[in-house]
Amino acid sequence: MNLEKQKENFKNHRAIFKDLGNIKILDFKKPNRLEMLFTLEKRKKVPIKGVDLGNVLESIHDEMYEEVGELAYDWTIEYPNHDKKKYLEYQEKLKQLVMDYLKEIGMEPGFFSGH
Repeated sequence: MNLEKQKENFKNHRAIFKDLGNIKILDFKKPNRLEMLFTLEKRKKVPIKGVDLGNVLESIHDEMYEEVGELAYDWTIEYPNHDKKKYLEYQEKLKQLVMDYLKEIGMEPGFFSGH
């Protein structure tokens, strides 16, 4: 919930806005006109998933095979068995790259979970 937007929406209303943490109250000082807006206490942003270095490397291998045929057959990218620590490092870098791109183009996910 964007509290600044809610405040803007109600700026011309004669109401009292109270922020009690997880509970937001709009008191319009009229009978039966008290609104309470609840937020989840344990909300957390859902991390992006589906970015997989293994899939990218496999796709690269397949494209090379399509391009040069049998010459690429023996070109095997050993992941993550070759160096698991290095693989996980670059897996995280790839994920961060995708997140940075999404943020830059204004498409960063804004999903939250109460779990």
